[in-house]
Formats: sequence, structure tokens, C-alpha cells
Amino acid sequence: MKKIFLVFFLLSVLALIGFIVVSADDLSYDGIYKDIGGSYNLNVFVQSYDNGGTLLIYTFDTDKMYAFWDSEVESDLFNSSDPINPKDSNLTVHFDFKNMILYIIDATTGITNTYRCYKYANAVSGGIPSTTTTVEGPTTTSIGPSSTTTTIPGQTENMVYVPAGEFLMGSDIGRADEKPVRHVYLDAFYIDKYEVTNKEFAEFLNANGNQEEGGALWYNLNHVHSRIYYDEQDQKYKVFGGYENHPVNLVTWYGAKAYCEWKGKRLPTEAEWEKAARGTDGRTYPWGFDDPTCDIVRYFPCGYGTVRVDNFANGQSPYGAIQMAGNVSEWVNDWYDREYYKLGINENPQGPETGTRKAFRGGSYWADSDELRVSYRYVGNPDACWDDVGFRCALCGQ
Repeated sequence: MKKIFLVFFLLSVLALIGFIVVSADDLSYDGIYKDIGGSYNLNVFVQSYDNGGTLLIYTFDTDKMYAFWDSEVESDLFNSSDPINPKDSNLTVHFDFKNMILYIIDATTGITNTYRCYKYANAVSGGIPSTTTTVEGPTTTSIGPSSTTTTIPGQTENMVYVPAGEFLMGSDIGRADEKPVRHVYLDAFYIDKYEVTNKEFAEFLNANGNQEEGGALWYNLNHVHSRIYYDEQDQKYKVFGGYENHPVNLVTWYGAKAYCEWKGKRLPTEAEWEKAARGTDGRTYPWGFDDPTCDIVRYFPCGYGTVRVDNFANGQSPYGAIQMAGNVSEWVNDWYDREYYKLGINENPQGPETGTRKAFRGGSYWADSDELRVSYRYVGNPDACWDDVGFRCALCGQ
């Protein structure tokens, strides 16, 4: 999911008394959940965006840090448009780790705000970072073999063809940034049938090294969910056994773009991605209008973690693209602007010319049914990466 986002500009701090409620029974995945137990004094950092916000909770008693992101946190929750501005000094925080529900209680007003927290960082020791950073993200230069990035002639093997024509883009029942629904014309293009795999991305790293771009390495080797590692003895990037054909994750937008260009392809635009996922009948999900079930998509109610990219063929899009919903979300080329749809650019839209954050699409294994909708939009910093965000590539049609 969603997932936007654990980049923290630590410019102000709010001290408060709070509780994080969690029991040992709630801890299912080592390294993801941390049972800090009891009650602790908390410092809370709040980062608000125009579309989503981050709450960074630091327990100075235990020297641990937690970060929670919710796509529906709007800037008006806080008292100013400043990126970090705690709302109130009389807040209490409760977090249900098992159900990923964050409760912020204002003792002054008695109001409880509840948020579904689709993203949160592992507990990290050593205090709060003093500079802008991605929690547990790459901070060093690249290792391993390096060479000039080469372009391989474009091939359409394992790609599906999307013919030229109009389709309905957006949703009138979705969030504000999905509106309005409009007819969009696209030239013909190809898009990968499957999400790019760990094996494929490791081959790219072995050809090019894990280069730093935009302030971060293309791939985060140091995350608990990293499926690619660097073998010092063989001096090669390798994939942990069993994950070769799972979708690559923990890739920055820059890394995704570089891979596609190395293959002689490119990242799809938001419009291309959505048409490839929904076809021309305005369907809600890649498979149609019926609600998701665990036999057609990998999403939150159905288990944790990625699956092979060729699973769930019965949930394919009208053009035959597999897992355009679920498994991992996918970077697209566009800069994100929540108002972009209102500009009425209805022929081969490329997204805004400039921006600070990139869009990604397709609900992941963290997603609920609403996020699996083909029109649902995510947003994140291009130098950030998450364990449930990957990508696929596109190619202009003939």
C-alpha cells in the first residue's frame, strides 16, 4: 500500500503522554511488529501532505521509533499548512498493531480520530534521524560491479498489447484525486504481462551496479524484506531462494525507471496503467465489477507478503495483464498532482511537467478492497521505497 512516505522532516516536536497497546499474540511477523509493552512517554512528529500524512512516534523511554502513514490524513487535521505541525499538546496515541489501527485522542475536545495505517516502519534504535531520511533506507554508495547502462532493443515477449482508443479514466465514487471521470484517448502501447521479478532486477543490478540516484540507491539491500542480496564472495547480486519469481520490491522510482530503460522500455503513464488494468468498459477492478476474493487477488484479508507474479491469472485485466491489483503496487512515470484530472487533458496525458512526488498504482498485499480499485491513486517520494511497491514496464505500440 499503498503505501508514500516514510520521509520525515523533523522540524518540531510535541511531548505528550501516550499508550501503544499491543500483546504478544498480535505479533505474527518477526521484525515487523515490536512489542514495546506498557505505557511510555512519547514524542510525536507529524508530517502532513495534501494527500496523506505521516505520524512519527518516538518513545524516548525505549529509544525506539515508529512511523505510521495514512492516505486519508488531510492537511486540515493540523493547525497550519506547515509540513510538520502537531495538532494539540493534549493528545493520546493508541495503536493496534494487529489490525493496524491508529487512534489519536484529543483530551481537550474529547474527539478520537481513527486512522487505518497502511504503512509503518520497523522499530529503529538510535534515536530520531537528524536529517531527511527513509527509515532503514539506503545511505551508502553502490557496491558490486558497475558498468555503463546499456539499452537492449525493445521486445514484446511477455507483454500484452493495448490497442489505441478511448477509455473511461477516474471514478466519481472514489477520492477527490480520482475525479472527474472522463474519456481519455491513448495511442496503442504494450505493457508487461507480469510485474518485474526479483530475478530480473538482480540481473539488472549485476549489469549496472546498485547506483545512487536522487539521493538513494536504486534498491534497498538492508530492509528486513529485501529479497536480493550482494554475495561478497562471488561479487554478484543474488535472490534468496524461493523468491526468484516474486515481484521485486524496495525499489525507488529512479531504480524502476532505470530498469525499464535498460530493457529498452519505459515506465507506463498513469493513464496507460489504468487503461491496461480496466479496459474500456469502466470496470471497478481488473477482473470486472465483482468484489475481490482471495482466489483472484492477493490483498490484505488473504495473507501477508508477496506471491509469484504468475499467480491469480483468473484475476487478469481485459488485455491479459496479471496482478494489476494486489501483490505489489506499481510505480508509474507521472509526477503526482491531485488536481491534474481537472485540467481536462484527454489525449495521451503525460502527467504534470514537474513535481516533487511520483504516482504509483494498484493496491498491494497490504490493500483493502477500496484500494484495489483501478482508479485508486497512491503517491510517494521518488527516492523512497517500500516492501509492497514494485513496477512493470511499457513500450509504445506500432
